[in-house]
Amino acid sequence: MKTVFCPACGIDVKVVVMTLGMGVAAEEKEKCEHCGFDLTEASAATAGVHFARVGIAEDMSRIRAAVRDDLLEHQMATTVDEFPDGGAFVKAVQTLTASGGSYDLVILDLNMPMVNGLKSAAFLRATEKRLGLPAAPILIFSSVVCDERLMKQIEGLAPALYLNKATIQARDNLPGRLRSVLSALQQS
Repeated sequence: MKTVFCPACGIDVKVVVMTLGMGVAAEEKEKCEHCGFDLTEASAATAGVHFARVGIAEDMSRIRAAVRDDLLEHQMATTVDEFPDGGAFVKAVQTLTASGGSYDLVILDLNMPMVNGLKSAAFLRATEKRLGLPAAPILIFSSVVCDERLMKQIEGLAPALYLNKATIQARDNLPGRLRSVLSALQQS
């Protein structure tokens, strides 16, 4: 079985080939066996990845700062709002949407104090739906390896993807992986 580097998982993974469509219109896509990331597009150019306003909820200040710095340094974001936990993120969404604002991208740690990443994402989706706002792309950022259960939960938040932050290999090339995953998320 073929293995390739998955930018979302940050490791070499087995490739699952999925056929989409039928007959002449059928198209094969290579997906990560763990997180379902489309590996067919993973090597596509990532230039032009940009989100005006990004919200990051991550309880580890060092990681939050590193992601913020990568987004700003590589011009993937204009403004980055940072939150130490899901509760602070939920309050910020309430305040921002009450003033007519919204996020263009949200990066949520899966396991945070107060309100976890999945509950924070569900709150965001409910708020967007209630106010008739477009769904902001969500990146679930975690040290938890993506399994089928987590993948289904993330799919239910679409547009949403997963990015692993745990492995040494994953941390060493985070800026490039972040651009690849955000490019795929921006195109979804």
